[in-house]
Amino acid sequence: MIETYKKPIEQEFFKESLTGGEALVRSLQLNGVEYVFGYTGGAELPISDAFVTEGEGIQFIMTRDERSATLMADGYARISGKPGVVLVTSGPGATNALTGALNSSADNVPLLIISGQVPRRMIGKDAFQEVDIETMSRPVTKHSEMVKDTNDIPRAVNNAFQVANSGRPRPVWLDIPKDIASNEFTGVLSSPAEPEVISEAIELDDIALGGLERIAKAWRTAEDPVILAGRGVRIAKAEKELIALAKQEDTPITPTLLAKGTIPEDDPLYLGAPGMHGLVPANKALIEADFIFMVGSSADDRIVSHPETFGKDAFIAHIDIDEKQIGKIIQPNEGVVADARVALKALLKIMEQDEGDEPIKHIEWNARLAKYKEDYSLSYEVSGRQTIKEFMQDVTEKLFRLVQLKRAEGSQRYETNTGLTMQQVIDEVSNLTEGNATVATDVGQAQMWTMQFYKSKRPNAWLSSGRAGTMGYGVPAAIGAQIAAPKDLVIAIVGDGGFQMTFGELATARRLKLPIKIIILDNGCLGLVRQWQEMFLGNREIGVDMSDNPNFVKLAKSYGLKGIRIKSSGHLKRRLKKALEHNDGPVVVHAIVNRGDNVFPMVPSGAPLENMLIEQPSDKLPVPTGST
Repeated sequence: MIETYKKPIEQEFFKESLTGGEALVRSLQLNGVEYVFGYTGGAELPISDAFVTEGEGIQFIMTRDERSATLMADGYARISGKPGVVLVTSGPGATNALTGALNSSADNVPLLIISGQVPRRMIGKDAFQEVDIETMSRPVTKHSEMVKDTNDIPRAVNNAFQVANSGRPRPVWLDIPKDIASNEFTGVLSSPAEPEVISEAIELDDIALGGLERIAKAWRTAEDPVILAGRGVRIAKAEKELIALAKQEDTPITPTLLAKGTIPEDDPLYLGAPGMHGLVPANKALIEADFIFMVGSSADDRIVSHPETFGKDAFIAHIDIDEKQIGKIIQPNEGVVADARVALKALLKIMEQDEGDEPIKHIEWNARLAKYKEDYSLSYEVSGRQTIKEFMQDVTEKLFRLVQLKRAEGSQRYETNTGLTMQQVIDEVSNLTEGNATVATDVGQAQMWTMQFYKSKRPNAWLSSGRAGTMGYGVPAAIGAQIAAPKDLVIAIVGDGGFQMTFGELATARRLKLPIKIIILDNGCLGLVRQWQEMFLGNREIGVDMSDNPNFVKLAKSYGLKGIRIKSSGHLKRRLKKALEHNDGPVVVHAIVNRGDNVFPMVPSGAPLENMLIEQPSDKLPVPTGST
């Protein structure tokens, strides 16, 4: 169960005495915190104990490790729009949380991470579980500080929320020594500042308005325009404005991985995601466009892997709330520093005023892109009806399990060239949910194929680790998402590698009785790394084989959860439907899929989009120079 503490809070927050930890909890209450994800330990005990004495209305969610706590908070923050709050102890507790801080920092997600620290008198003396987390966390946070005065706690907490959620949101870290949390608080519990709200009527300065005017002029004269939408659109809640502008200007949209769902994927103007494993129409549009409108996108190296050739024949416009993102990878012809929603509203008015009643149409351009959609539509091989071999496997499944028990303890391995593909499983999930589920992915082939084959119909219903590429993200993020939106259908689609990094959170999901659906796409290897080894390193495999995976159905059952195995196309729809209809707590689906399938399209890292591979090349390719 979720631990909710019911001690009443005095109306005036009056008490004869408070500890620093209690002042911290009350400051969280004043900032509207409802959930804290964490793992307790010695250095933070005065803080976690304060949830018992003063934590009315805050639900402490114990996770199975600190990395998972930060990833859950990340999932919660992305869906709720509120900063996720994390509490960990010192030393390895704090360093474990660094991975989640990196993940949220890379994807612009607001978190408040609070770590306990050894008493001040022991700092610098190699005390038990001492680590300089303030210094270590700075590269992966927006702000990091050690609180050195008990009475300064309210100021530090209020500032943390304001910083984390303003501008380009990112994590903030507060390190609190044990004596600071234990000492008597004699200060004032100040109310937080009003949260930053971007007004629809906000006036852009003359520099920004001038930039928008020049963007409008270039757009009006373009014949082949395209919109590249990033996560900044989601953060600004600017989906409606973006779609309205795209419709008005008859301009297609290619959303990045983190902007999936910005436009419904059945809309004619939707092109699919661009980049390394992006769809052909999206990449073709970026190659052939004469006007590229980037909004809320940092244009990372998986999209702009070869900056020298990206948009070489196009006018590039870039809008971002963070000035540092403009020109970081490519230098635009026009850059505007502004909130995406405010800028798009202003741009809509400018375009409407200049164009009059005559609607803009890009008939030839959109027809060309529609032809690309038709010619390069996604596909996969289907094994068809159940074979005799598959039938016999079903009949003798219990026998196989008995044989397994005599093998290495806990191991299981089925033939992974079953004919069932990741693509088919994801496609069926998309069909059964009609694109209306909230989906959290892990990293690797499962992530890329989910990006391609799951047809999102809703905004703010997609969670994935972007620039950090954090394996283990899917399950904790799905838990956080389900807590933020308890009525949503939440599905985690994960590979066997990523799942095993955080599968301990099955216990958390069970304890909270969350009806999340966890679909494990088990190909018995680290698929994306194996694909690189096959394509670029002469098929020399090392460090990717996972043929000793445990029996995931039995693993689920050991946690008291329902487990369902799928080994062939003949079972797929019926068993997935059964899983999706299961609402008595979490359900784990173990889909055994082909080992050797590769994700295409693919742009080798460091190569221009023009070098996009549509299918498996016949020859070994040179080793890419860019990142994966």
